[in-house]
Amino acid sequence: MFDVDHFIGERQPKRAKWNSFVSGFASLGIFFTITMVGIVIAPIFFLIAAMIASVRNSRYPVIKMTCLHCDRKLKVEPEVTKFTCPYCCITLRKTGDVWKKGDVDWIE
Repeated sequence: MFDVDHFIGERQPKRAKWNSFVSGFASLGIFFTITMVGIVIAPIFFLIAAMIASVRNSRYPVIKMTCLHCDRKLKVEPEVTKFTCPYCCITLRKTGDVWKKGDVDWIE
């Protein structure tokens, strides 16, 4: 199949940017936990990752919407006007306050 999180950049562009920072600091924390010298500073990296994750969740609101084709619930940032459903690969476009089906975008 395909990776569902591949499309998170379309639905939540601001949050996706911060995901890389969270995973980077968490990876550094894991790396320093493995080493003997870094075990002292590893909790700092985990704390920074947790703070960035909490700020990311509180700062950028999302709208819960249902895909018009497969009826799955998706989280979308309010300013997004076009995205591809990660489950059925249908492009959804927002015109005004109404979501409509667009053209099919195939994943290769």
